[in-house]
Amino acid sequence: MKSEHPFNEDLKSVLDTDEAYNFLPSETWMEGGCTLLALALQKLVVDSQIYSIGRLNEGIPDHTVLQVIVYGEPFYIDYDGLHTSDELKEKVIHEWGFHNPQLAPANMELLNEMGLLHLSHSAVPLSKDIFRSLGEINEDRLSPEWAEAAPTLGGLR
Repeated sequence: MKSEHPFNEDLKSVLDTDEAYNFLPSETWMEGGCTLLALALQKLVVDSQIYSIGRLNEGIPDHTVLQVIVYGEPFYIDYDGLHTSDELKEKVIHEWGFHNPQLAPANMELLNEMGLLHLSHSAVPLSKDIFRSLGEINEDRLSPEWAEAAPTLGGLR
């Protein structure tokens, strides 16, 4: 997804606040807080599902995202916003150096065993904070057409 998608910037503006970081004892949204964020967003997006990406073939869910279906197509949300599956895999390859990352529905028992659900008690209050700032998150709000129609400086892309 293009970084110009308004949802991406809106989400970052909510998550890059002292109030939001108070939900994280020491982690960041991309390192330790990703599961909490996915759980909070799941409460706001109808028919969404928690997914893991990473070294799943080794039993390691390195990153947690939320899968949303937008006009029949799957997209994935994390701190950086909306991604296609290919974009998310490229991000994981680039940022963490993993080769051939797998993307699959999250195994919640495995996430729990690995201690990745330790902040889940904060999912409801975080989702309320996100909703207060962003309002409803639905297909129209997440539509890729928003990125294509995003205004640009001087009309240039």
